[in-house]
Amino acid sequence: MTKAIIIVLCCLVSIVQAQRISKVDYKALLKKQDTLTNLSWRMSNEISPLIRLKSDSLFTKVLVRALSIKNSYYFAFDSVLIAKVYAPDSTFKIFTWQIERSKNQIRQRGVVQHNTPNGLLKLTPLIDNSEFMENDNLVVTPKEWVGALYYNILLNQVGNTTYYTLLGYDDNKAESNKKWIDVLTFTPEGTIQFGAPIIKHTTQGLRNRLCIEYKKEAKVKLNWDDEQGMIIYDHLTSDNGFINQRKTYVPDGDYEGLQWTNGLWVHNPKVMCNCPLRKAEDPLLGNPEMGKPLYDKDGKKLIPTTPPANTGGG
Repeated sequence: MTKAIIIVLCCLVSIVQAQRISKVDYKALLKKQDTLTNLSWRMSNEISPLIRLKSDSLFTKVLVRALSIKNSYYFAFDSVLIAKVYAPDSTFKIFTWQIERSKNQIRQRGVVQHNTPNGLLKLTPLIDNSEFMENDNLVVTPKEWVGALYYNILLNQVGNTTYYTLLGYDDNKAESNKKWIDVLTFTPEGTIQFGAPIIKHTTQGLRNRLCIEYKKEAKVKLNWDDEQGMIIYDHLTSDNGFINQRKTYVPDGDYEGLQWTNGLWVHNPKVMCNCPLRKAEDPLLGNPEMGKPLYDKDGKKLIPTTPPANTGGG
């Protein structure tokens, strides 16, 4: 299938989806989007922690009201400055964002919007529990979520179980960031849980999720690579020899990978690839599916002089 045909088909799908939203509801969603765009800017860019927290609280309320509009699942919320990803089978989408209370208190927020047959609202809130999590390798509920800004979802089927592998970024604290490879599944009752024993790591054994922590200033890649047919990420090493301090870890030019084999993500400790040419994947580094970037390609924060205009009501 040629690229032109694929583009045409994607456009047709978008038109069909947009038609599911009534004109009245679409206008209401546009107004909500204006408010959410303004609040999302304030959550990230206001100097005052109090204003950021108030903006976050208002943002959550307005987002829930917006998603309560019938068939809002098909509304893109393109201008809202948060991370947005769809499941490959369109069963759900995830909104994630973060709020910085201080340099060492950065918390992720999130909500899963389920795609319901009647277009009515079904949400699963995600509660960042990382501050109290002593073991990051447990299977947990959405109320015990590790916290991440998701930028990609991969789907694999094993028997009757569908595994959604989530790739995410965590602006962890003042001295380090994290990348997460997590797994979302549905229980037989239809509720969400995070973590599944499908990651077979060379040195860490069988894991429910994988965390890669690294120095704050470092730029670490982790994403699906079509050419290699696997998840690829930077191999890290301490820049000063303190191997027990993850805050000193930086890329050393080598790469590792996870390849789907016999129902498991199997770790490859050394992958040969031209990975530096891969597109930026972080939700804060300008992935076009994530909305407008808050950081430029070099990781420098983009702070507009004024917030987006709020032309609509909440």
